[in-house]
Amino acid sequence: MKFVASYTEDGSIGLYNPEVGDIYHSVGGAYQEASDKFVEPLGGDIYSKKSLRCLDICYGMGYNSLALIQKCLDVGYDGELVIDFLEFDEEVVAFSFLAEHKNLSFSLMDFLDFSIFKNRALLDAIYLILDNSSLAQFISPFLRGFFEENKNSLYGFNGGDIEQGFLHNIYYKNVSRRYIKNNQNTQKRLNIRLVGAIGDARNTIQELDSKYDFVFLDAFTPIKLPTLWSVEFFYKIYHLLKDDGVITTYSNSAIIRNGMREVGFFLGRTKYGTIAYKQDNINKIPLDDRALGLLDTRAGIPFYDSNLSSSKEEILSKREQMVNASTLLSSSQYFKKFQKRENLDEK
Repeated sequence: MKFVASYTEDGSIGLYNPEVGDIYHSVGGAYQEASDKFVEPLGGDIYSKKSLRCLDICYGMGYNSLALIQKCLDVGYDGELVIDFLEFDEEVVAFSFLAEHKNLSFSLMDFLDFSIFKNRALLDAIYLILDNSSLAQFISPFLRGFFEENKNSLYGFNGGDIEQGFLHNIYYKNVSRRYIKNNQNTQKRLNIRLVGAIGDARNTIQELDSKYDFVFLDAFTPIKLPTLWSVEFFYKIYHLLKDDGVITTYSNSAIIRNGMREVGFFLGRTKYGTIAYKQDNINKIPLDDRALGLLDTRAGIPFYDSNLSSSKEEILSKREQMVNASTLLSSSQYFKKFQKRENLDEK
């Protein structure tokens, strides 16, 4: 497997990717982290819209999408919600469908667009995970049974409307049985559709033609995966957002913030990261002077990825060359200057 799974402090499942050398979530709690860093910064005004469309980039275990769905349930949102997600690793996507998410009354499968199963690599990953004894503790018995009982139907699916409807009917019939068996009250189901694409987000994002109310950008740490933090990638996101759209991310790096600013975003801060807007008049909490000034130093030189096709090494090397050739202040020089100015202001 490409990842190692373990429970986090809030009972959700966190992953570690040995190939990248990075974690998908903090040990404090994958679900809580998703809510705090991506969903809550959006504010409550968005739920007054009759329809919402979200782009979840680097979907991972789906906790950002899960947190958004739960928030819609909590506030009684009765509109339409469409979540498009992009993820590179089909094994992680497969695990997100199979895993039992504690303290949640629903599964991501409850809202899934079954056309994603035309991807045979995803189906292969699902059955590979089902055969992995080390992951058995995380897998929902209900979903294990569903996939084992319907293996032939799933592999016979070719993406057509008839087959997709057939698989949906099989699944929802089993969902009803699950609620009856567990003697639970079936909650009002939101009008939600979860649509996924697997592959390099730099490629899959170019296949999108919808306009989004908000984007979650949850890629690995920028220095480890600069391909999804470049100015060119931010251009793609910018043009996919509605005029009042926003993007939330956990990163507060000057590299990332300045890259967003370069394409036209207005920057704001959240408790844990950054929120960026296409319109300045809806900015809730702008960056303070210290953070804003840092963008104009060498620390704020962004990543560039011409044609969205450069390797990680090429992107990092290009930025290093730009930093070395720059006449801008270094971050340490800037902080000394800023502190000196503050001291003078206090006198």
